[in-house]
Amino acid sequence: MRDVYDNPEDCFGEQSAILPNGPMALLEPADVSVSDGLPREIVTLVREYQAGRIGTMDFATRMEVLRLKSDAPVLTK
Repeated sequence: MRDVYDNPEDCFGEQSAILPNGPMALLEPADVSVSDGLPREIVTLVREYQAGRIGTMDFATRMEVLRLKSDAPVLTK
C-alpha cells in the first residue's frame, strides 16, 4: 500500500482490496492441519500435544523415537 493518505476513501478502498479480511486478520493464528500421509502414531501424538495432554519435552522425545523407528529414507551427502 502506498503511504499517502490525502483521501481517506481511496485509502480505505485500497486497504480493503489488499487486506480483504481487515488488518487484524494478519494477527490471527495460522490454521494447522495434520497430513493424512503421516503414520497414525505421529498423528495421534500431535493431537495429544495440541490437546495439552503431553508436554513439549515429552512430545519431542516421543517424536524422536517414532522418527528413529520409521523406515523413511534419510537423505545424506
